[in-house]
Amino acid sequence: MPSPPEAVNGLLELTEDTFEKHVSSGHHFVKFYAPWCGHCQKLAPTWDELANSLRNDDVVSISKIDCTQHRSICGQFDIKGYPTLLWIEDGKKVLIELSIFFPTKNSYLQGSAYYLKKIWKI
Repeated sequence: MPSPPEAVNGLLELTEDTFEKHVSSGHHFVKFYAPWCGHCQKLAPTWDELANSLRNDDVVSISKIDCTQHRSICGQFDIKGYPTLLWIEDGKKVLIELSIFFPTKNSYLQGSAYYLKKIWKI
């Protein structure tokens, strides 16, 4: 199984070939998206910023997967809408949090920070 590509500013683009191996161990925050999705397009710069801000963090990886290209992975995680953000630990879904609950960039980042702190109990 191939290794995930190198992260660009902390963000990994996963595929059907790389997803399982990447998320099988550790903590991962994954965006499941469709390129045509308006909410996904609005979230993209914020997701990139989140990944970049955590690029040197050894505890969590930030990644994304295009569900129009990698339907089998999205089906395994029962993705019904876009974007869907999942917290995955050791290959298992722990948290679902949709970006539409955070309409602005700052509230989205604050919301993500809240969930990350809650999960890590920091």
